[in-house]
Amino acid sequence: MRNKIKKIFLAITPPAAVLLAKKIFARSQYEYTGDFANWETAYKQSSGYDDGAVFEKVKKARLRVLSGEKKYERDSVVFDSVQYFWPLLSALLFAAAEEKGRLSVLDFGGSLGSTYFQNLSFLKNLPSLSWGVVEQKHFVEFGKKSVANPSLSFFETIEECATQLKPNVALFSSSIQYLERPYEILEKIKKLGLPYLIFDRTTILDFEPDRITLQTISKRIYDACFPTWFLSREKLISFLNDSYEHIEEWPSLGDPLALSRATGRYKGFLFKLKNKPNL
Repeated sequence: MRNKIKKIFLAITPPAAVLLAKKIFARSQYEYTGDFANWETAYKQSSGYDDGAVFEKVKKARLRVLSGEKKYERDSVVFDSVQYFWPLLSALLFAAAEEKGRLSVLDFGGSLGSTYFQNLSFLKNLPSLSWGVVEQKHFVEFGKKSVANPSLSFFETIEECATQLKPNVALFSSSIQYLERPYEILEKIKKLGLPYLIFDRTTILDFEPDRITLQTISKRIYDACFPTWFLSREKLISFLNDSYEHIEEWPSLGDPLALSRATGRYKGFLFKLKNKPNL
């Protein structure tokens, strides 16, 4: 079964999409430096995640898509066509299939619904679709006012989203690595007992311990730098292993990321709750 799933995930990633991802997310777009002893030290050298300029760029990009001027937005960058990450979409559909067509997503750090809109053409005809973005207050306020729809909601806390939507998937798409204490959030998610966990565009180190770096964003996107974890693949899988089965993983974006004394990668993962009750 595992080998069959792996073939599906890897086979449906078209070479053209891979080349485009490499072009868009070339290493010149994001630079990772340092091996910081703690989060506070890295944070003092950063611009911080609540930078108002970042939010304004994301908001304007989303409005351009909602108006029909552009087709897709990711990280404040707009595109004339939707850029799919096929393994991520497959993981979402895998969960929906096992849940008899019900997909309810807790999208942690989901901005203004980028991943929801990215995949909506493939998800909108599911028997049951609900998507809850958990974000910072200013994202949530704008999202509720200008972006939300009957299947897309915005929440300030995991608890609020879990209570209202009863999600069966927790999604971390380029978000878990930006938390000061990522394993505390994952422990909270584990306690909810959601049937599936999906990670995508997560900075990962193979055969190395966790590392705190500083990510500098190209000014072509927006002028900012953030403290960023590179999570140990082995530690992440081990941390979840008491509750979740590691089903599959995939490369997310482009080339390996050069760090001093190590090589990082963007990766995605699909985990399934052990002893999941049958519907």
